[in-house]
Amino acid sequence: MKNDEWETYEAKEEDKAFEHLTKTLQQIEDARVVYIDDFIPEGEEESGQTKYFEEALGDGNVKLILGPKRYYATVKLPSRTVLEGQGMELTTIQTPDHAPSYEWTVSVKDKDNGAEYIAVRHLSLDGNRRRGVEPAGGSRSSCLTFHGVKYGWVNNVFAYNSTLHGFDVTSTGLDYHYGGDGTVDSGPSQYVWIDGCKATDWIDDGFTTHHSEYITISNCYAYEPNSRGNANGIEIDDGSRHVLLSNNYSMGCYGGIEIKAHANSSAANNVHILGHISREDTRSYNFRHIGHHTGDDPDSKRPIILRLLISYRCIQTKKGGSRTIQIPVLL
Repeated sequence: MKNDEWETYEAKEEDKAFEHLTKTLQQIEDARVVYIDDFIPEGEEESGQTKYFEEALGDGNVKLILGPKRYYATVKLPSRTVLEGQGMELTTIQTPDHAPSYEWTVSVKDKDNGAEYIAVRHLSLDGNRRRGVEPAGGSRSSCLTFHGVKYGWVNNVFAYNSTLHGFDVTSTGLDYHYGGDGTVDSGPSQYVWIDGCKATDWIDDGFTTHHSEYITISNCYAYEPNSRGNANGIEIDDGSRHVLLSNNYSMGCYGGIEIKAHANSSAANNVHILGHISREDTRSYNFRHIGHHTGDDPDSKRPIILRLLISYRCIQTKKGGSRTIQIPVLL
């Protein structure tokens, strides 16, 4: 199959997946709609709200609506769930002060087997890193993590004050897969769309993907991480496949976009970047496979990510003006 034929095939498959997702979410909303405030007793301590989210969500097949207020919980989503607030920065879920370092603000309920048909929209997530915790390693400690989610949609969500990542789309299990170059993890997330979201004040990456496929990140804004030390706005990491980054914006990061892998994992491939704007990032983009080749290896200078870009335009704005970078297609 030629490149253009493959790209057309991919687009059709993703269109069908999104159509299937929207129909299923409508079925969920028609089946059962509940309000979290009906489950939380009046005067309940802020630190004890997690159990009420568990009660409201049950085994899934539910749309859970949150009010315009701040909640204190770690929320675990079962399959067939819509989690909806009243708007970014109107509704906030905050990781409680007593939560251990490994907790997520929002994640799936069954991290070993994943989930299907998940939507999170119109709210903010406060990772509460300043409660005095450090990243617990692997896929832990982020504001929102999808472990092995098939058909997921994240829209109009603001993630901040994270102990690790703002948003992470990864495979099942708590630890990232490092099975060697040429291998990928089982249980990938598939057909996940993150659209119109923001991330700031994170430790590692604002948006990241691992060992997952058919992922779209569009119209998102990653800015001002906690530190510029390898803190990337968007990072497409180990084993990621068939990823589209469209019309995103990064500011004040180490890398606006980084596409890479660690030495003991497969490099991301078939990544398409369209219309990224990078402002005051240390690097607008960075492509690498860490430690994969030695300096004496004749392959050390060859491109490590094949069929990476259909087109990529980065506008890097500095005090002295702006410049546009056009990178050719890698085949």
